[in-house]
Amino acid sequence: MAKTKRSSGAVAKAWKIFNKQPKADRKDLLAACEKAGINSSTAKTQYQRWLHASKSERAAKVNGNGSEKKEAAAS
Repeated sequence: MAKTKRSSGAVAKAWKIFNKQPKADRKDLLAACEKAGINSSTAKTQYQRWLHASKSERAAKVNGNGSEKKEAAAS
């Protein structure tokens, strides 16, 4: 689960929504943010940042923090 540094505010609220429903469609997540009172531009920006962070986190878990992938490339 991707984490944000802040514990309150619109950014943290958006990330909580995204983390609760990681497999939901983008439009549904953005609608949930707007319903929670988050500005649509903030929600869109944070969705992209969350998506990038969560993809990196998932890749690190699959690749063992990337070390296996690097070792395979070096061989």
